[in-house]
Amino acid sequence: MIMKYLTQTLMAIALLIGATAACTKAQSDEDSSTERMSYLQKDERITLSVARNQLYISGAIDEMQRVQRVEKDSYEYLTFTTAVIKKTFLGTYPTRARYLQELYPKLRVEPVLVEPDGTRLLLKGEVIVVLEKGAIMPAEIKGLGFTITPDSKNPERYILSSNYATERLLQIVSALQNVKGVVSLTPNFDRRVPPKRQDYQVK
Repeated sequence: MIMKYLTQTLMAIALLIGATAACTKAQSDEDSSTERMSYLQKDERITLSVARNQLYISGAIDEMQRVQRVEKDSYEYLTFTTAVIKKTFLGTYPTRARYLQELYPKLRVEPVLVEPDGTRLLLKGEVIVVLEKGAIMPAEIKGLGFTITPDSKNPERYILSSNYATERLLQIVSALQNVKGVVSLTPNFDRRVPPKRQDYQVK
């Protein structure tokens, strides 16, 4: 009985993710100048712009150093293993990401998402989930293949790590908002507030 319920729940999540993916792809393929990605936070839909000429990359230190030498001024250093490539790209986000991935197959390539005030949001496959006190991790979450790391300072808080691409991860976040026992489930964004707001408007 439990297995039947779990199977039905996971199938429902998969269908919702698939439907959301189709809508997002249709929008981005139609007009790259107005690309958006969105996700649900309880009953509120959060919509973010996709930066036109920026891509977020991550990888091993030696590979990142090699990319920095090649890209020169286009390479914005963030940490030893992360950076933003800022240059003119053609096509929709999937096309831009594929182009960079083909140039540097050892790297992870993700979009740079931008809030209306210019704050950049970078995501590398992580979600933060807070459970109700005494609740166990729901089967709907366990079944999605996340690496689950408890917060040593907060027994109800966990970091879920994965290899999911940003777009797919946002769809999963939306699908899991009303899972029983979950207080909150949010993307673990690296927020980059620009020193000068005008410098980071979506281009």
